[in-house]
Amino acid sequence: MLKGVFPHILRTPCAHGIVVEYDEEIHKAKKFGKTRQDKIRNDFLTLYSFYKQKKNLRTLFMSTKWNESTYSKETLGKEVARHIISPFFWNDVVQALRVGGPLIHVLRMVDGEKKPPMGYIYEAMDEGQRKY
Repeated sequence: MLKGVFPHILRTPCAHGIVVEYDEEIHKAKKFGKTRQDKIRNDFLTLYSFYKQKKNLRTLFMSTKWNESTYSKETLGKEVARHIISPFFWNDVVQALRVGGPLIHVLRMVDGEKKPPMGYIYEAMDEGQRKY
């Protein structure tokens, strides 16, 4: 029944395992435990928070207070300011959020305390592909 609605779906007993396997392959990770999954989610949420504060961050790094601070004269401070001000950085952030958002959504569904019906997971995966 689901195959008719979602013909592109690969049938697997554990969709979460496939996602984890692909991620391990990409990142060459030896172990992909709960802490690694949490780190990925936290990194994504941090990136999303940065994006929500884009205007404030750019204002901060272009302010006279920043230019007068000791951090603005350090190598790391200059590098951070260069990235925050760069439109290329923000374009990459948007791209990462578009690609990672649907994946994080599906991982959250799979890792939830209740086991969601597979139909909801397939629907979320299909929606994620359409958004991207």
